Amino acid sequence: MMSQMNSIFPKPKHAHKSCVARLNSRVAKIANESGKKFGANQLLVLNALIEDHKAISAYEIVERIVRTNGRLQPVQVYRALDGLLKLGLVHRLRSKNAYVACNNFDICEAPQLFYCSSCEQVAEISGGALPQHIARIAQENSFKLDHGLVELIGQCSECSGA
Repeated sequence: MMSQMNSIFPKPKHAHKSCVARLNSRVAKIANESGKKFGANQLLVLNALIEDHKAISAYEIVERIVRTNGRLQPVQVYRALDGLLKLGLVHRLRSKNAYVACNNFDICEAPQLFYCSSCEQVAEISGGALPQHIARIAQENSFKLDHGLVELIGQCSECSGA
């Protein structure tokens, strides 16, 4: 008999509405604190990204927007993504050239993204010993770290049968 372990990945039939509500809450908080209004394109892109916990390409974002809200050109999506990346609301998985909404609903520091190569879901954690270790090594080697994002690729417990 397998023991039930907690997973950083959401269960297939989790209450996703709470994820959407928390992210919308964070967007409102950022807007309130910065006095910045989010553009319509940024909100469309963010809504396309929070449909699920999968990393998707800019062209897949365009397809999701077309399916639900009309038309948006790839260049508009890239501009919106750039702004959302700067605000820390979106992460880019460079290995997949794909984007995912930030799952950390407070301050996102040193995110570590776990990408399931089977179901393509992404789980996110931040903090912990790994970022501290990386920062120490960077400092010891006089490397000025501007930004760090750790991508880990494997299989979630649902796909691996663990």
